[in-house]
Amino acid sequence: MKKSYSKIRHIQEANERIEENYLQEQGIFNSVKAGVAGAAKNVATRAQNLGSAISSKGQKKIPKNPKLEAVVKKVKVREDYLNKQLNFLKQELEEYKQELSAASAATPDYKAEFDKTTGVINGYLQSINNTLAQGQSLQNYSVTYTA
Repeated sequence: MKKSYSKIRHIQEANERIEENYLQEQGIFNSVKAGVAGAAKNVATRAQNLGSAISSKGQKKIPKNPKLEAVVKKVKVREDYLNKQLNFLKQELEEYKQELSAASAATPDYKAEFDKTTGVINGYLQSINNTLAQGQSLQNYSVTYTA
């Protein structure tokens, strides 16, 4: 009996295609299996995190927010520089007020103008004091992660 090399080749090629398809199906099956296992672990982790999100005092824990912490730190650092500038400006305005008071006493004819300018300076001083108070409250502020 003669060997048919073409038939043998065709059978080998068919076997290779079947084996390739089988391996692809196994790969898809394995990836689906891994995806399901990963999803199950994810759900379990979230459930565990939810359970641990309640502190021992029964309060809900809030996850840390790195962007919030970074911005708060930046503002706190910048606030020191701004406080120095505002205190310097406050000192300058107080000196202007004293000069206006002395000039008003020396030339009473312009009392209304002196009073108006002094009022504007007082408004600036009040705004500066409010801004300094807000900055101080920020320095005392800390991000709390328990609600």
